[in-house]
Amino acid sequence: MVRVHIDDIDYLAPSAVCLKSGTSLQSSALVCATGWKTGPGFPITSADGQAICPPRADPELLDGARSHLYDQFPGLARVPVTTQKPHHENEFPSNLARFMVPLDRLTDRSIVFLGRIETPHTAILAQAQALWAVAYLGGRIKLGPHKCCRYDESAGQCNSLLCLRWESALQGEFCRIMAPPGRTKRKPQMLLDALLYVDVLLADLGLDSRRTGNPLLELFHSYGPMDYRGLIDEWKHRQ
Repeated sequence: MVRVHIDDIDYLAPSAVCLKSGTSLQSSALVCATGWKTGPGFPITSADGQAICPPRADPELLDGARSHLYDQFPGLARVPVTTQKPHHENEFPSNLARFMVPLDRLTDRSIVFLGRIETPHTAILAQAQALWAVAYLGGRIKLGPHKCCRYDESAGQCNSLLCLRWESALQGEFCRIMAPPGRTKRKPQMLLDALLYVDVLLADLGLDSRRTGNPLLELFHSYGPMDYRGLIDEWKHRQ
């Protein structure tokens, strides 16, 4: 049976969606199908009023990441910078690990934001992100940086959270710098880098990103959605 509730969401509680009317809907998951909008359309807060919606990244962190990219790749400094302003607060750049997970919510594995990337490769990214999100929320992915960049000498180990914050800032800023002129910088743009991003997600899942099975085709074949057939079955087989 399907029940329709015409109401506004007040806040999210453990295993429940609480509406403005006072109704509490018991649920194990909430899916916000927002179409082309970049945000959920309502403020996402916890019972204590804490904002859950993607937080704006630290401006100093983004500035540092951008300066680092300009030092490593001087040609990026010549890319035209748009002056277009976002229309809503939740359209500002967010510091999301793998472009999906708010860094301050890593430990509870309770929320992911899909589709906050502008790309012509939507079909490929949508499947990879959805599979990755299910695995992450189910605790089947250990999310961490690709390499250590912040070593904690007192603890004698890598500070993985700081590394992940820095890595996420670098990736996000690079995609925003590479956005076509005139496009808003509210979301990262992936035109030529989309398949590299999918490779990262597949590596997290333990799946092979080389989909053709032929070394020569890997050099000359142009990847498309059909090359990712059976991805879900491959993941299920590994579990």
